[in-house]
Amino acid sequence: MSQFTSLRVVRVYTLWIFTRAILHRGWWLVASLYFIIEAQFTPFQLVFVGTAQALTALLFEMPAGVVADRFSRKWSLVLGQLIMGLSMLATGWFSTFPALVLTQMLWGLSWTFLSGADAAWLTDELRDPGLANRSIARAGAWEQVGGIVGIVLLGALAWLTSFVLVLQVAGLLMMLLGGFVAGAFPEKHFAAIDRKLSALTIFRQGLLLARDDRAIQTVLVAITLISAAEAMFTRLYQKGLVDLGLPPGLDPVLWFTLLAVLGMLLSAIVLRCASVWVSHAGWVRLMFAGSCLLAGVGLAGFALAAQPVLAMVFVIVVNGVAWSLLRMLGVIWANSRVPSAIRATLLSLLSQVEHLGKIVLGTALGVLAQGGGMDKAMWGAACIMLTAAVLVMMFHSLQKRRSAG
Repeated sequence: MSQFTSLRVVRVYTLWIFTRAILHRGWWLVASLYFIIEAQFTPFQLVFVGTAQALTALLFEMPAGVVADRFSRKWSLVLGQLIMGLSMLATGWFSTFPALVLTQMLWGLSWTFLSGADAAWLTDELRDPGLANRSIARAGAWEQVGGIVGIVLLGALAWLTSFVLVLQVAGLLMMLLGGFVAGAFPEKHFAAIDRKLSALTIFRQGLLLARDDRAIQTVLVAITLISAAEAMFTRLYQKGLVDLGLPPGLDPVLWFTLLAVLGMLLSAIVLRCASVWVSHAGWVRLMFAGSCLLAGVGLAGFALAAQPVLAMVFVIVVNGVAWSLLRMLGVIWANSRVPSAIRATLLSLLSQVEHLGKIVLGTALGVLAQGGGMDKAMWGAACIMLTAAVLVMMFHSLQKRRSAG
């Protein structure tokens, strides 16, 4: 592939990621406020919506990955965009709890056609794994910038107009973004893959690779552990800050918005810097283990913090560095180990275990927080992250010994 063609592929992929982040991050902020203010959801209903999304994704991740591997990565992305836009649009049509749960389950379904297929499409079209890894990391940085733009832009638009208008406009624009993917994304190298494989064969090969490849096993277990700690922290740190007492001068909503923006800004910087090193498998493993260690220290620091400002620093570091790096590094690590014919399927399995960790272990940490206090839950999450760091470092040491021998 010529340098010009590769550059064009990277540019359209990055532009898509950036624009999608503007729409879905900004939409989610407005939707969250809509659920509370307009639909008047109870705390149980808010948690139930998240659980319904996760369960839907858990059920459909692998089948959607098989569809992308069997038929088309590009058109899987288009389908995901259209379903996502429809769910966003439909959210503004309803205010009753059952109907809104269905729209959010549709939102969860849409992501199953995007996760895995995006990295698989990019890797195949570039035909250069190192360039693909660097492009995924750099696009992740632009995704964080897009999230900042979306939160500010759509939040301000909702304040000036109405929640319903913003929800529907964002949904329509997301569907139009699906048209951009259909027109701008090439798919020249997908046909070179053996399309004679049945969907069942692709599914079976993905499971067999996950069973037999030690690196894939390591990243799957690590992502399961990490997602549980992340789910607990992102759901509870706001309450922890409120209990400590937020600094005076700003409304709590503005404080949390500021924390989100600073976290995404830091994440964009870190991901851009990390993109230099992601072409080397050893560095990917070391950064993964280091991010797990950083998250564990941050969680423990949050549990010990007696001042809200110090606790906020830990929030920004954990959200802005650890979680964003780990999500990107997990995809790159798995992507570099998978043959093209089953790439989307295996990456979908990665997303599937992430949802499983949130539902099972994340719920267990939530129960610990309810019964034993938030501090114990934070310490439990910190131990989980340290366990993930040790697991990855053990695998890294094993690989180094094998290379030396």
